[in-house]
Amino acid sequence: TRYRPLERRGGKTLLAIEIATGVRHQIRVHLAAAGHPVCGDTLYRGSAAPRLLLHAARLGFRHPLSDRQLSIDSPPPRDFSAPD
Repeated sequence: TRYRPLERRGGKTLLAIEIATGVRHQIRVHLAAAGHPVCGDTLYRGSAAPRLLLHAARLGFRHPLSDRQLSIDSPPPRDFSAPD
């Protein structure tokens, strides 16, 4: 898991994260182990939030039948850019 800070606001940091494999809860586990759990992720010691503040902005994978590389983009939800 690779990550880089994009913005710090009110004691929280917005990160860009790249994972190499799709292991279940990988991002959540790695960030919690580093002492920086995802907001809203109470399972891994994250602070309370209305929801899990985790968003997949881009997914890339090979199509299982055609073997074609696919990339799907999704803009961040509004609450990621809302003021504190």
